[in-house]
Amino acid sequence: MAKLLRVFENCNQIFVVTLVLLLGSWCLLSGASSSSSFCPGGDCGKAAIRGVGSSSSSRRSSDGVVFRRALATGNNNDPTGGVVLTQSLLDDGESLLEFKAAITSDPTEALRYWKRQGKRQVLNACRWPGVTCKHRRVFAVNLFNKQLQGTIPSSSLGQLALLSSLNLSGNFLSGPITTMLQQTGSFPALVSLDLSNNNLTGALPDSSSLASLHNLSFFDVSNNDLRGPIPSQLFSLPALQSLDLSHNSFNGSIPTALNLSSSSQLQNLDLSDNQLSGNISADFLANLTSLVSLDVSRNPLGGVIPATVGQLIHLQSLQLTSCNLTGSIPQEFTACVELRELKLNGNSLQGDIPPSLGGLPQLSSLDLSSNLLEGDFLSFIANTSILQELLLSDNRLNGVIPPSLGTSLQKLTLSLSLSHNQLSGPIPEQLGDLVLVQNLDFSFNSLSGSIPESIGNCSSLLSLIISHNRLEGSIPPQLGNLTKLTQLDLSDNLLSGSIPASLTTISMLSFLNVSDNNLQGLIPNFTHQSSNNNITASSFLDNPGLCGVIINKECQSSSHDTRNKILLGAIVGDELQLRLSAEEILLATGGFGEANIIGRGLTSTIYRGVYNDVDVAVKRLTIFPMDVAVEPDTKLETLASVRHNSLVRVVGYCSSPEIKALVLEYMPNGSLEKLLHPSPGAELVQTFNWNARLNVAIGVAQGLAYLHHERAATTPLVHGNVKPSNILFDAKWRARISDFGMSTILAPDAGASGGASGYIPPEAMASGATAATVKWDVYSYGIVLLEMLSGRRPDDRVKVTPNLPAWIRKTVSESKSLQQVLDPLLLPDLPSHQQRIAMVMGLALMCTRDIPDERPTMKDVLKKLMEIKNRFQNKSQRSSRDSRQSSKQRTLPHTPSLSHWSGTAPATNV
Repeated sequence: MAKLLRVFENCNQIFVVTLVLLLGSWCLLSGASSSSSFCPGGDCGKAAIRGVGSSSSSRRSSDGVVFRRALATGNNNDPTGGVVLTQSLLDDGESLLEFKAAITSDPTEALRYWKRQGKRQVLNACRWPGVTCKHRRVFAVNLFNKQLQGTIPSSSLGQLALLSSLNLSGNFLSGPITTMLQQTGSFPALVSLDLSNNNLTGALPDSSSLASLHNLSFFDVSNNDLRGPIPSQLFSLPALQSLDLSHNSFNGSIPTALNLSSSSQLQNLDLSDNQLSGNISADFLANLTSLVSLDVSRNPLGGVIPATVGQLIHLQSLQLTSCNLTGSIPQEFTACVELRELKLNGNSLQGDIPPSLGGLPQLSSLDLSSNLLEGDFLSFIANTSILQELLLSDNRLNGVIPPSLGTSLQKLTLSLSLSHNQLSGPIPEQLGDLVLVQNLDFSFNSLSGSIPESIGNCSSLLSLIISHNRLEGSIPPQLGNLTKLTQLDLSDNLLSGSIPASLTTISMLSFLNVSDNNLQGLIPNFTHQSSNNNITASSFLDNPGLCGVIINKECQSSSHDTRNKILLGAIVGDELQLRLSAEEILLATGGFGEANIIGRGLTSTIYRGVYNDVDVAVKRLTIFPMDVAVEPDTKLETLASVRHNSLVRVVGYCSSPEIKALVLEYMPNGSLEKLLHPSPGAELVQTFNWNARLNVAIGVAQGLAYLHHERAATTPLVHGNVKPSNILFDAKWRARISDFGMSTILAPDAGASGGASGYIPPEAMASGATAATVKWDVYSYGIVLLEMLSGRRPDDRVKVTPNLPAWIRKTVSESKSLQQVLDPLLLPDLPSHQQRIAMVMGLALMCTRDIPDERPTMKDVLKKLMEIKNRFQNKSQRSSRDSRQSSKQRTLPHTPSLSHWSGTAPATNV
């Protein structure tokens, strides 16, 4: 009788009552034997009438609980407080309406037709958008990317007895996740659960609540704000094949004491971008032998890679990026014969690259960059087979690039990066055999010899970077054959001769840098490419023999004064040092007229000047060493010799008894100070969004890293006064550092007074006037970063932020949100860039730690910033997540946990 009733649940009530009475009469007339099998107790008619009455009351009830409890029997009504499961399509619809009632915003009207319909108020969930039924029961609910806001009721969805697939990803659902998972017995038939890309909070429920998910195969809660430890029971779900907990704030260690005998089906596990600590235990890997994909990247782990990784014989992708791993790369990787992708970059791995890695038969992508690997990698290259991407940059590799590279890596289609190593010798001609490769980067090595003409055969190249080496000879005209090339960087070498006109035929070329070489002659016409605003005069800096319209330098001699021409050449970028007389300085600045003042400081006054129709900035020093009579030009000449694209160029100086001055490039777009804190009524001339601020951060870091680490001098050059007013913008709005090195020429007793209030580190304030150090610069730089992110000055008494780092730590700790500390102008960028913004904020707070030894070096800071900028490139999985995240335009998403900003973590985390 109960089965027949369910068929007619949605019929008119009077018709149903009549039909039930007829069936009841038939039941009574059918005899005892019939009633015992069809109606236990022989009371079929009464039972039917009670059933109809309960159904009627459920339609009048707002939540349907009365009807479900009336029908629930046995395991469906757990007396211990477990969930009450639905028994009919009508029950299913009532549960879905409970879920709808908790939704506070539905901008796409995804749930518009989730309601009773028609005069009879029929409740048929099978007709609702996003709902799939089988056998007249709700089988799947898919509300992906509907921009829904609200919470998930504690039991509504979990009561759906036959629900197999639930997809609520890409919404704005909030509240603790335990509200839908904590009840015993919920989701008994669930196979796939996707709650990713929401704003869910709290911890995952304990093991007893997860036990009912015995059919769960796919579980994704990535990109939320979940925290707490990962329950060990989760790994023991017998049917689980894919588990994604990435981009949350889970902490504690990776569960190791697991009963994994029943979890052999787990194939895909992603724990990346959390706060998991401790080592990766040998047992953890040994017990997950069915894994196909494992990603634990960007967690503050430590220790070594366990040798049990060799037991993962089905593994195809392993990513352990930025996990603070040490030790060597295990030889046991040779057993992972199905491995296709291996990313161990961003750690502190040491020793040689095991030659056996090159022999893995399926390996197509290998990233070992940013480690401490050393030795000659010749034997490794010799064993490679089908690699499509090989990234070995930022290590200590030495030796030469083997000629066999062209033969061994013929299937390379993506990238080959050997930058920032200690490689020497020539670039082999066989490089031209890499006809499929798209990106080559051999920069920052000690490579010598000439650029092989055969590179012109690499017809798929998009980017060629071989800067900062010792390459000689001319630029091969064959490079003009690289018709797909968009980026060409040959800077900081010893190249000579002319720039081939064939380069102008590369229509896709948008970035060119041949600066800091010995090139000569007329610069070809890059009119087409320069329309992209990326091939400018800065592309040709520090080549004394070059001339042409683009650098505003005539190729033939003229009747102008030779001295004036030399100064003009220096101003536009030629590698010249020029001492000017006091008369020339006075003439250029109008006798240091008040109308020409563009800036004042404690140690200098800056004037705008014009010399030979070229704008310059003249910095007249008001404090100078007392021993000026002894080698008076040495220190000024030192500053005039410093060259970097992120530094304001010193093109001349004056050291007369009356005048001590530096002649600088004129920066037409003002300072970072004026961009961050414009005066009232000032016209907005540049949109200072997140991407612009990140580029400024990187540019300044590049300049400081050069001063501290990359100059040929034996000692670093300390800036000593890093602040927004000393960060200027050129005509292309590129950040350039001014005032560098002034601490080396100021009076010895200037000390801490040389730094601006709010940017001086605690050690300088505590010990009085002391000489600035590189750690001083790091602290000041961190303050500048925080000022760019928050829009607040470090000593802003009006906004009550006397200590900017402390205020940000306290505010974020209390609010658990970035929105409270961000510059309001950055809030529109927060939905799509929250991860990068959070990471830069964390990096800035590390730079501003009170103890100098706990601050990172500027080299490490730059490395981290570049990682932050490029972290999602070439990662299809993360690109998919970004595309889903980009749909969230109405409400700001959650902010990852910021507890690692407390200042207690070691500096090695950078």
